[in-house]
Amino acid sequence: MIEQCIQIEDVPKSLQVEPIPAVPKPKAESSKSSSESKLVMPYISVNPRWARNGVTVAGNYAWGDTTNQLRLPEGLFVSDDQTIVIADFGNHRIIEWKTGDKRGQIITDGSSKGNPSDQLKWPTDVLVDKKTDSLIICDQGNRRVVRLPRQSGTSQGDTFKGEATHYSVSVGFTACGTMHSDSEYIAALNSAQFDPHTPNGNPNRNSLCNKLANVVGPKGSVTVKIVDKCPGCRYGDLDLSEPAFKVVIGDLGIGRGQITWKWL
Repeated sequence: MIEQCIQIEDVPKSLQVEPIPAVPKPKAESSKSSSESKLVMPYISVNPRWARNGVTVAGNYAWGDTTNQLRLPEGLFVSDDQTIVIADFGNHRIIEWKTGDKRGQIITDGSSKGNPSDQLKWPTDVLVDKKTDSLIICDQGNRRVVRLPRQSGTSQGDTFKGEATHYSVSVGFTACGTMHSDSEYIAALNSAQFDPHTPNGNPNRNSLCNKLANVVGPKGSVTVKIVDKCPGCRYGDLDLSEPAFKVVIGDLGIGRGQITWKWL
């Protein structure tokens, strides 16, 4: 079975066929006022623009699950830099191919089908949300549409920009299932970055719980531990404990401020 994506090239101008003028539709008769406009058939160009022979830009003639193969590819998205992001239906994965590459790069795990937030089952379509640099995927087998970070965003050195707010952490259990005092340097991560790492809907087992991040603001920098999530925060935002907020932003009355932060 042939599993490949093909790009059709432009036909040289010397081989292009002159467009055939459309035949106007006979004027419609009307018993109403003669001032009313008459109906005509719209002009439709029939000028051919594509060659018959295409160029393979992803996959090859073999059916498989290696990074140079596809298995029942479905929907795709082409980014501004011509990277092709493909919903590889039969391999339960999303894979991207850069221009000229012989192999793709797996964005999702692709190791097994399933229903955790980072596992897909028969994905049929994908698009890129530029605002959050994430993928929005039609996950047909799990009967859902899921958002996943386009990049893992959890590696040491990964840097983000956003806003810092503050909250009292002594109000009860956090999303990670822990309790803390208001004197600790801890933070709640925005849902867009937190939720994709929550297995089976249980935030207590989120792989980002207790991960350290270095936060830099106009007043200074501080290392915080991720112990919670912030549903009202945007991608890149952190909700800091009060002592951490004072270090990077200043007085609590300011309420919020711009920060950059990275994983340690």
